Amino acid sequence: MEFVRAAGVKSDVIYIYDGAKIDNSRYQGWNPDMIRNTSDYGTQSNPKVWVMREFINSDANHLGMPLPKGRVRFYRRDTDGRLEFTARTASITRPRTRRFASSPARRST
Repeated sequence: MEFVRAAGVKSDVIYIYDGAKIDNSRYQGWNPDMIRNTSDYGTQSNPKVWVMREFINSDANHLGMPLPKGRVRFYRRDTDGRLEFTARTASITRPRTRRFASSPARRST
């Protein structure tokens, strides 16, 4: 069931990459400086990238109403003008005039 629909909402795409792949079982109890100073630090790479969408829930951004708990879907227009699904995330209830950041969706590079 759809509760809210808005067009023209400006949002930012945020990419988060944490390239160091750290084996937590191997480095349990170590502090970050000790891990960074080992000779094999950084020799393995984490190929995952977190993709987040962020927007402000405001009248100026074509929203400005409390968002109910549920799924948030993001669409955009492709080069032919058709709607293209780009992302989906679960959300908590979000009051108006607050910044909303989607949950990270992990993507492989």
